[in-house]
Amino acid sequence: MVSVSIIIPVYNAAEYLAECLDSVLNQTEQSLEVLCIDDGSTDNSLQILQKYQQTDSRVRVLTQKNQGSGPARNRGMREACGKYIAFLDADDFWHDMLVLQKIVRAADERSCNIAGAFLGNFKNNTYERAGLHLEYFDGKTGGRWIDFREEQNCFYYYSYLYRREFLLNNNLFFPAYYRFQDPPFLTQALVRACSYYVVPVDWYCYRITYKNTFSTPEKTIDFLKGVLDVMELAKTHDLQKLSAEMSFQIDMAQPHIISGMIQGNREIPALLLKAGGYAAYQTEKPEAMKFIGDALLEKCQRRADAFRAGLEKADSVIIYGAGYYGNILLRQLEKMAADVEIVFAETDPPKENKVGGIDCMWIDKLAEAKGNPLVIIAVRKQIQPAVASNIKRLGFENYICLDTELMTALECMG
Repeated sequence: MVSVSIIIPVYNAAEYLAECLDSVLNQTEQSLEVLCIDDGSTDNSLQILQKYQQTDSRVRVLTQKNQGSGPARNRGMREACGKYIAFLDADDFWHDMLVLQKIVRAADERSCNIAGAFLGNFKNNTYERAGLHLEYFDGKTGGRWIDFREEQNCFYYYSYLYRREFLLNNNLFFPAYYRFQDPPFLTQALVRACSYYVVPVDWYCYRITYKNTFSTPEKTIDFLKGVLDVMELAKTHDLQKLSAEMSFQIDMAQPHIISGMIQGNREIPALLLKAGGYAAYQTEKPEAMKFIGDALLEKCQRRADAFRAGLEKADSVIIYGAGYYGNILLRQLEKMAADVEIVFAETDPPKENKVGGIDCMWIDKLAEAKGNPLVIIAVRKQIQPAVASNIKRLGFENYICLDTELMTALECMG
């Protein structure tokens, strides 16, 4: 029997495929098969996969029309032969060649249905360990069992190894969503398993690329369906921390949700109503929805116009924060075709000179330049006051904070 089946859905990932596949095929755990499901790629991903299949008999390539990563993984699960199943996205990779062997050994020794390990974010060619499971380890090298009711984390499904029979016998598959299909799968699996054994080794390297995960209205709808699936599981099993996390996810997606409502999508408020936080929006009252949509549109228009007016008065824009929020703002400025020079700024001297093709500089150096820049603080709300204090200390007078209301306005008016 094959020890592990690694399932990799592939869609237009030619740039990263070699690194991804090599990180698996070079594992010291050699009893494995690699199921690559090409999900209708339009680049040369399929050709790369076929080349690997020709040179390594452990690689199996399956093809299908574009259906999303969930159905692709489900097909891989049905085709798999291994005792265990591991998942890997085509633009990510594994940390080192020993890690799979360590996790499989732990799963065998403890008869695990699910075993986990650490993961980290890979950005600017640097791996930084994420916080998953870390609170349960104090520097000791040994693994430990974790009760799902205690941790209640539904993200990072790819940082776990699953016994194949456990998944199939419990009919645990991914919903056919284009967005947020992973948390419902992982929540169901961890609820059924009750606990899982975590090996304190670095395993999964998640590449930070700042993808636009809400690129279509359908993805917003699928996102809400996935959130609703998890909320229903949380209610059934009294997982209050998990339910609160889903409410937070809805808040994070607010600009896209409101944008879909303004465009007249009636499924969004129905899903919000089921989620329990938006009982005022009823799909059977289109006149009320139109009133709400018009009111939101007017408010967004005012905020967006004020922002554009500020841009026109500035000779350049400094985006203070080169992470998630900064990248969102950059996309909006590009959509607006703003006629200003844009530069990223960070508190510490940046390791690289560019972010997304835009110059990234030390904020102290930018403070020495003359002119009338508009500084947009694009960081988490919790640290905006500290950043604003630093901005004022450096002598910048023209600055604003990128808050949820402005993000919503720019998304709706873009």
